[in-house]
Amino acid sequence: MNLQNFNINNILKNSDSNQRAMILFDTIIKEVFIGERTLTDSEKEVLVESFKTNNEIRIYNKYYQFFNQTMIAGLEIEKDESKIEHLKYILISLIQDYQDINKIADKVADILNKALVDGFIAKNKRQEFITMMSSLITDIENNTKYYSLKKFCKSEDNEEAEDELEVFHNITRIIKNKMQLRLYSMNFCQGLLKDKYKELDVKLSSIDKMIIRFDEDIKKTQDFVDGCCSIIPD
Repeated sequence: MNLQNFNINNILKNSDSNQRAMILFDTIIKEVFIGERTLTDSEKEVLVESFKTNNEIRIYNKYYQFFNQTMIAGLEIEKDESKIEHLKYILISLIQDYQDINKIADKVADILNKALVDGFIAKNKRQEFITMMSSLITDIENNTKYYSLKKFCKSEDNEEAEDELEVFHNITRIIKNKMQLRLYSMNFCQGLLKDKYKELDVKLSSIDKMIIRFDEDIKKTQDFVDGCCSIIPD
């Protein structure tokens, strides 16, 4: 039923109670989850007040119960999406920092190797040079890793620089586990939404769009967890 083809009076005149309930709740769900507004608040109030007989109220309550379940599932999925986006930002930033640190050390190593290959260092000084530069690279890795990882620790007074890699793994493991729990919650709520929609046994464009959108979001998140997070140890 296309709401653009008639106004609220047409709906009240030409629609039965099932159709009015479908229009009412389809409109509200679209507005909340898809951003499409087809009826004003006053028009929605008129529709609510149009359910007067016991049978009409029974039909209204059936849709209202489904609407509540849909809102709970949909809002829970959106909350999980928001949390996952925050966790993704932290995880990507952390991994990027760690990769940048390795790039710095690798760049230094390349420069030093080039100096050796090109004969800039006298042969009798090369072993001493290699030892000194290896120590320098280790210091670069340790100090820079520690500085970057402190941002993600609750306590910044940990001075055990030799544990940075373990700290990195622990933090990223926690983030990965939190993302997986949120993803499980999204899948559970999406399954609940689909089951309740099937039980209602009607066709609502708002629910169809919600399901498509959430399926895409869940797949995107699952791909991220399977891909990016696969580099993080369990």
